[in-house]
Amino acid sequence: LELLPKLKAEVVFIDPPWGTKWDRTHSRREDLPLLEPLVRAIPEHTAWIAKVPPSFDPQALPLGTPEAWFGVAEGDRHRVKFLTVTFRPAP
Repeated sequence: LELLPKLKAEVVFIDPPWGTKWDRTHSRREDLPLLEPLVRAIPEHTAWIAKVPPSFDPQALPLGTPEAWFGVAEGDRHRVKFLTVTFRPAP
């Protein structure tokens, strides 16, 4: 949190801890308590990507572009392992 406002980066990747008891059927923004402070600390003109649980509701982060990432192991090709939500600053 201390470093983010000082960063001179085009993109910041955030992987907040999900904890051990995250809901595997529906996760919300409130379920990732470190996500909000991290997002607020990112410089205004920096794009960012958040890695969130596969059950995360992308509508919890409006204006972001969600992308599902699938497993590569046998039987995992159709199983979402996690989502990323990408945000680009306004021009």
